[in-house]
Amino acid sequence: MRPKTKFRACYERLLAGERPWDAAGMPNGGMGAGQPGSAKALGKANAAPRSEFYMDLLCLPVERGVVLELFEPLTPADLLSERMSQARENITGLWRESLRTLAEDVDDALRRKHAAETLLALACALLPKPYANYTLDVITVLAGRMSEADEMFFALVNALHDAMLSAPQIQRETVQLALVCIAYMGNTSLATYFLHRDMFESAMHVVHTNTSVDVISEAALFLSMLSTAGQAHGVADAAGLALDPISSAVVSNAGFQPYQRKLRDYADSVDMARIAHALSVQFARTLQAYHTAPELASASSWSLGLLSGEKAHDAPSLASLPPPRALFLLCVWLLVHTSDTFALSMLAPTSGEPLVVTFFSLASYVLTHASSSARAATYAQTVLQIIVAFLGSTDGTENSAVRERLLCDEVQRNEDAVERGKADPGVLVDRVDLCRQKANPLPVPPQDGTKRRRRIIVLVLDSAAIFFKYNRSKHPDAPAFVTAFTAVHRTAVACAQQNILLEYDWLELWRAMLGVATFLAQRHDELPAGDVHLLAPSLLETLAILLVYSDKFLQTPAETHLLVYELARNAEALQRVAALLPTKKSARGGAQLAQMHWTLLHDLLAAIEGQIATWRTQSTAASYFFLRGSTSRAPSEQTIMRIIQQLDLATLLSPDAPACAAILRSTQGTPREGRRGALVSGTPSPSAALLRYMQRDLLALLCST
Repeated sequence: MRPKTKFRACYERLLAGERPWDAAGMPNGGMGAGQPGSAKALGKANAAPRSEFYMDLLCLPVERGVVLELFEPLTPADLLSERMSQARENITGLWRESLRTLAEDVDDALRRKHAAETLLALACALLPKPYANYTLDVITVLAGRMSEADEMFFALVNALHDAMLSAPQIQRETVQLALVCIAYMGNTSLATYFLHRDMFESAMHVVHTNTSVDVISEAALFLSMLSTAGQAHGVADAAGLALDPISSAVVSNAGFQPYQRKLRDYADSVDMARIAHALSVQFARTLQAYHTAPELASASSWSLGLLSGEKAHDAPSLASLPPPRALFLLCVWLLVHTSDTFALSMLAPTSGEPLVVTFFSLASYVLTHASSSARAATYAQTVLQIIVAFLGSTDGTENSAVRERLLCDEVQRNEDAVERGKADPGVLVDRVDLCRQKANPLPVPPQDGTKRRRRIIVLVLDSAAIFFKYNRSKHPDAPAFVTAFTAVHRTAVACAQQNILLEYDWLELWRAMLGVATFLAQRHDELPAGDVHLLAPSLLETLAILLVYSDKFLQTPAETHLLVYELARNAEALQRVAALLPTKKSARGGAQLAQMHWTLLHDLLAAIEGQIATWRTQSTAASYFFLRGSTSRAPSEQTIMRIIQQLDLATLLSPDAPACAAILRSTQGTPREGRRGALVSGTPSPSAALLRYMQRDLLALLCST
């Protein structure tokens, strides 16, 4: 058994409600004036005994694990009880002295570093607790009483700001402390202290000056959380966020958010490139968790002992995926919504693997395993929202620089670069690691021919196909499916607007989408009515848009015929889905347009069925002697394909047809969303579920470092 350290002994006495400064022993069992590191030796001889004790305690290396262990059994009721009043006073005193040291003792680097680490350890131990009245209870524990709240919290924010700007040796501890504070206070009234003090400059200073990808990515995460503070969706149902009644004023006031405009207007491509590079490294590390999970690693790898016993023991389970590091997805989510500069940095890195490669690689793994847990589903929804924001709107009102880069012919671009004497950068889309951990994965893309992938935008279709394919075995996450459908039809419209005949193997996507139709037709009774009324119109809308634009983004008529064939093959399922469309009475809006989508599909399927009936009549008449009474025999695949090839698709899908005209207007009309798909109010708001999981993941990540 390891001996008890002086650090642990001091904290045990503080939590026991003792007053060690009144006893004979100090933190080191009698640390005196002449000893190195003591308060008296450092010129603090005139300090009061209590302050001297805390200052001497800050000379000891901080054992974060010990702090978390000692505080873990304490409930909010314990911390706020009368019997722990002295212990609570000790905690408040230690917090205040640590904060004072961080802010004022600029010449004492060691103690200042320990002060930052102490504040971080206490924040990790105290802020996540489920207080009944979060704001008031946190003030009671950290500040002592309400009258001291403004002074203490303004001092905290100012100390964080100044330390980020002027203390590079403790930048990481400071950023992590700021992260924990905003993660747990961001959707309470305590967020006002961070919103009144402009910390954008200090956070970007960390990004600009620090060389560690961990520090840069954590600073970017801090900025992201600052930019969404007070704006969580679904806060009324945010169980686990510990919101209090007075938080609603902050949460509901979008105009109170000062970081939105700053981040949107920040156009320094160098700093955005640094953030993109740091996040790319974090996503590459996140991918390793999927590669080493025992349930997902190949059986041969494990049986051959390619992974050591130690690694096998530490490997994550499927239930724990994605790993806590996935919380950095929030950075991409926010920055892609708000900054074209950042989005372009994802595509044109100055060093390392481009963020677009690691993001879509991670996206394929997250989306493949989205149904493994509610947490995984939440991160999958976040990934899909990023993809849709990356595409932008299709109404022509936005800067198209990002979309043009997505649609750029990578192969031709590289050939042009080689002709100009530059090194071949490689086709980015070929470097993406698509998840193949489940049965019947997407086929390996061809490396040549007309189907060779040449544009980054095909990764959007891969992501959607993977999500449709592997997440319909349980009750579907209806909003996530709607987002995935949106990504598909925005891709088609974007290609059509640029006259790009996209190189892609479409069959897997068609079958994945229509598999959702079959699932919905068979399982709709098990689903909430609200989910059904989301899924059915979104599915039919996407299929109708694909049909209307088919001649503008599909390479050949044969690809259009294949789409129509898959629709015909699933006609019964589509008819059952159409019966689930919301009525005008049950839907708030869009019911008429949904019926228009189905009208187009129905007319096409009816034309095919009519031709099949004619074929049956003719076939029976021609061979009556052999096929007497067999008027219901099914046509072969070749027969149906010949029928489709003979259809007048130009007329059925004419832009002048009422249904087609309505669909075209709906995709080119006035957008109901703001910049890059964001909400009209500005920066988009994270869901309460995402914030809840991010709180937990942040704590897990910090405790593991």
